[in-house]
Amino acid sequence: MSTIIETKETMKSRREKFRFPYYICRGKTRDLIVRLCEIDPHLQDAIENETGYKFAIQINDLQKLYPMKRSTQYRYKAVTEYMKGALDIEMIILTSANKLTDSSVTIIKVDDE
Repeated sequence: MSTIIETKETMKSRREKFRFPYYICRGKTRDLIVRLCEIDPHLQDAIENETGYKFAIQINDLQKLYPMKRSTQYRYKAVTEYMKGALDIEMIILTSANKLTDSSVTIIKVDDE
């Protein structure tokens, strides 16, 4: 499994490509949202146009995008709550325990590098 190691300058240049509203949070949460926008342009459109959006992502794919010590759904809870409350975007994290039953939800896949 490859991990993404970046300098502050690299992440800053990635963030500058997106036109987020002024109230988008800072730090790690914003970095993860930027990485998600890079693989799903509909997410970026929803943030810029302030419209609701719902998508799902496998925990393993989320771990590839933004590694944490333990890849549990709880580790990403702050991001999912922020996106739901401030942006009206629902991120469903799929694990082996929960399966997606709603067919209208977009499932994001991360390509292996």
